[in-house]
Amino acid sequence: MVEYQDILATGVILFVLALGIVIIHYATDTVLVDMITNPIINDSNTTVGVLQDTKDLTNRFDYIVFGVFIGLILSAIVGGYLSGGAHPVLMFIYFLILVVAIVVASLLSYVWLEPLSTSNLATTISTSFPITNHLITYLPIYVSGISFIGLIIMFLKRFATS
Repeated sequence: MVEYQDILATGVILFVLALGIVIIHYATDTVLVDMITNPIINDSNTTVGVLQDTKDLTNRFDYIVFGVFIGLILSAIVGGYLSGGAHPVLMFIYFLILVVAIVVASLLSYVWLEPLSTSNLATTISTSFPITNHLITYLPIYVSGISFIGLIIMFLKRFATS
Protein backbone atom coordinates (compact mmCIF):
# COMPACT_ATOMS: atom_id res chain seq x y z
CA MET A 1 0.00 0.00 0.00
CA VAL A 2 1.15 3.53 -0.67
CA GLU A 3 2.43 5.46 2.30
CA TYR A 4 0.41 8.64 1.77
CA GLN A 5 1.79 10.45 4.80
CA ASP A 6 5.24 10.47 3.17
CA ILE A 7 4.09 13.28 0.89
CA LEU A 8 3.17 15.45 3.86
CA ALA A 9 6.28 14.42 5.76
CA THR A 10 8.58 15.60 2.97
CA GLY A 11 7.76 19.27 3.39
CA VAL A 12 7.53 19.15 7.17
CA ILE A 13 10.83 17.29 7.56
CA LEU A 14 12.66 19.74 5.31
CA PHE A 15 11.18 22.77 7.08
CA VAL A 16 11.85 21.53 10.62
CA LEU A 17 15.38 20.42 9.74
CA ALA A 18 16.15 23.71 7.98
CA LEU A 19 14.77 25.84 10.79
CA GLY A 20 16.59 23.82 13.44
CA ILE A 21 19.89 24.00 11.62
CA VAL A 22 19.55 27.75 11.01
CA ILE A 23 18.85 28.35 14.71
CA ILE A 24 21.77 26.14 15.77
CA HIS A 25 24.04 27.94 13.30
CA TYR A 26 22.91 31.36 14.51
CA ALA A 27 23.41 30.48 18.18
CA THR A 28 26.77 28.81 17.56
CA ASP A 29 27.97 31.69 15.39
CA THR A 30 27.01 34.24 18.05
CA VAL A 31 28.80 32.31 20.79
CA LEU A 32 31.90 31.68 18.66
CA VAL A 33 32.24 35.34 17.67
CA ASP A 34 32.04 36.31 21.34
CA MET A 35 34.61 33.66 22.24
CA ILE A 36 37.02 34.68 19.49
CA THR A 37 36.87 38.34 20.53
CA ASN A 38 37.32 37.54 24.24
CA PRO A 39 41.02 37.97 25.12
CA ILE A 40 40.82 35.48 28.01
CA ILE A 41 39.61 32.67 25.73
CA ASN A 42 41.62 33.44 22.57
CA ASP A 43 45.01 33.61 24.27
CA SER A 44 46.56 31.00 21.96
CA ASN A 45 46.60 30.40 18.22
CA THR A 46 45.40 26.84 18.78
CA THR A 47 42.26 28.03 20.54
CA VAL A 48 41.49 30.57 17.83
CA GLY A 49 42.10 27.90 15.18
CA VAL A 50 39.71 25.46 16.83
CA LEU A 51 37.04 28.12 17.21
CA GLN A 52 37.47 29.21 13.59
CA ASP A 53 37.28 25.58 12.40
CA THR A 54 34.06 25.15 14.38
CA LYS A 55 32.67 28.25 12.72
CA ASP A 56 33.64 26.90 9.30
CA LEU A 57 31.95 23.58 10.15
CA THR A 58 28.66 25.23 11.03
CA ASN A 59 28.75 27.14 7.73
CA ARG A 60 28.48 23.79 5.94
CA PHE A 61 25.17 22.86 7.58
CA ASP A 62 23.47 23.90 4.35
CA TYR A 63 24.57 20.65 2.72
CA ILE A 64 22.73 18.60 5.37
CA VAL A 65 19.38 19.97 4.21
CA PHE A 66 20.31 19.33 0.58
CA GLY A 67 21.30 15.73 1.40
CA VAL A 68 18.01 15.11 3.20
CA PHE A 69 16.17 16.62 0.23
CA ILE A 70 17.88 14.22 -2.18
CA GLY A 71 17.09 11.35 0.20
CA LEU A 72 13.41 12.31 0.25
CA ILE A 73 13.34 12.35 -3.55
CA LEU A 74 14.88 8.88 -3.66
CA SER A 75 12.45 7.62 -1.02
CA ALA A 76 9.53 8.87 -3.14
CA ILE A 77 10.90 7.02 -6.15
CA VAL A 78 11.55 3.80 -4.24
CA GLY A 79 8.23 4.06 -2.38
CA GLY A 80 6.38 4.57 -5.64
CA TYR A 81 8.11 1.58 -7.17
CA LEU A 82 7.51 -0.71 -4.21
CA SER A 83 3.86 0.27 -3.93
CA GLY A 84 3.31 -0.11 -7.66
CA GLY A 85 0.33 -2.09 -8.82
CA ALA A 86 -2.01 -0.13 -6.59
CA HIS A 87 -5.62 0.15 -7.62
CA PRO A 88 -6.37 3.18 -9.84
CA VAL A 89 -9.04 4.37 -7.40
CA LEU A 90 -6.24 5.10 -4.95
CA MET A 91 -4.98 7.77 -7.35
CA PHE A 92 -7.84 10.01 -6.20
CA ILE A 93 -6.83 9.63 -2.55
CA TYR A 94 -3.21 10.20 -3.48
CA PHE A 95 -4.21 13.37 -5.35
CA LEU A 96 -6.23 14.69 -2.38
CA ILE A 97 -3.28 14.19 -0.06
CA LEU A 98 -1.06 15.81 -2.67
CA VAL A 99 -3.25 18.94 -2.53
CA VAL A 100 -3.09 18.98 1.28
CA ALA A 101 0.69 18.53 1.13
CA ILE A 102 1.06 21.45 -1.27
CA VAL A 103 -1.10 23.66 0.98
CA VAL A 104 1.00 22.70 4.02
CA ALA A 105 4.20 23.34 2.03
CA SER A 106 2.84 26.75 1.01
CA LEU A 107 2.20 27.64 4.64
CA LEU A 108 5.68 26.50 5.64
CA SER A 109 7.18 28.49 2.80
CA TYR A 110 5.25 31.56 3.91
CA VAL A 111 6.52 31.15 7.47
CA TRP A 112 10.04 30.87 6.10
CA LEU A 113 9.72 33.97 3.91
CA GLU A 114 7.71 36.46 5.93
CA PRO A 115 8.49 36.24 9.66
CA LEU A 116 12.01 34.91 9.28
CA SER A 117 13.02 37.47 6.66
CA THR A 118 12.39 40.31 9.09
CA SER A 119 14.19 38.79 12.07
CA ASN A 120 17.85 38.63 13.03
CA LEU A 121 18.04 35.29 11.26
CA ALA A 122 17.55 36.93 7.84
CA THR A 123 21.22 37.71 7.30
CA THR A 124 22.22 34.24 8.49
CA ILE A 125 19.76 32.61 6.12
CA SER A 126 20.79 34.68 3.11
CA THR A 127 24.55 34.38 3.61
CA SER A 128 25.10 30.90 5.08
CA PHE A 129 22.13 28.93 3.75
CA PRO A 130 21.54 29.70 0.05
CA ILE A 131 20.53 26.13 -0.87
CA THR A 132 18.22 25.77 2.11
CA ASN A 133 16.68 29.17 1.44
CA HIS A 134 15.96 28.19 -2.16
CA LEU A 135 14.51 24.79 -1.22
CA ILE A 136 12.19 26.13 1.47
CA THR A 137 11.17 29.19 -0.56
CA TYR A 138 10.05 26.95 -3.43
CA LEU A 139 8.91 24.07 -1.20
CA PRO A 140 5.40 23.79 -2.72
CA ILE A 141 6.87 23.32 -6.17
CA TYR A 142 9.35 20.71 -4.95
CA VAL A 143 6.72 18.82 -2.94
CA SER A 144 4.39 18.67 -5.93
CA GLY A 145 7.23 17.55 -8.20
CA ILE A 146 8.34 14.81 -5.82
CA SER A 147 4.74 13.67 -5.38
CA PHE A 148 4.08 13.52 -9.10
CA ILE A 149 7.29 11.55 -9.65
CA GLY A 150 6.20 9.03 -7.01
CA LEU A 151 2.72 8.88 -8.53
CA ILE A 152 4.01 8.30 -12.05
CA ILE A 153 6.40 5.57 -10.96
CA MET A 154 3.68 3.92 -8.88
CA PHE A 155 1.29 3.68 -11.80
CA LEU A 156 3.93 2.89 -14.43
CA LYS A 157 4.87 -0.22 -12.50
CA ARG A 158 1.21 -1.26 -12.47
CA PHE A 159 1.07 -1.20 -16.25
CA ALA A 160 4.50 -2.78 -16.63
CA THR A 161 3.51 -5.82 -14.56
CA SER A 162 0.14 -6.31 -16.30
